[in-house]
Amino acid sequence: VRSPPLRAMLFDEKFQQCGHELELPQWSPASFWHFLEFLHAGSTVADAETVLELMQLSDYFQIDELKTDCKRFLADNLSPDTVATLLVEAVRLHDEQLRCKCKEFFLANARVALQSRAFSSLPEQVVCELL
Repeated sequence: VRSPPLRAMLFDEKFQQCGHELELPQWSPASFWHFLEFLHAGSTVADAETVLELMQLSDYFQIDELKTDCKRFLADNLSPDTVATLLVEAVRLHDEQLRCKCKEFFLANARVALQSRAFSSLPEQVVCELL
């Protein structure tokens, strides 16, 4: 198993006793399926619906190659509707490169980006950074 956290979960005594079921309710089954596909095949086809969760999974399970692929996909597919959400995620992940790309995109598309629902939920620190 390429992921130390996943290995620890799978070989944990509690996992062995609970009938080999692993519950990860914070992520959708579709995202987890893409994650398992990547672990098995070394690639997966990310889509706009699952890529953010897939990036969170790759961060949690320490799969840097998948995390890099997800960040590339997100950066290449920024939109005024997604930039605020992605900026929050970039801050959470301490990803300066993605953070800068989001800020640049946001500022270049401010008129539309300011109207997105996600903008109203940005942390105050991030809003101050943008202004």
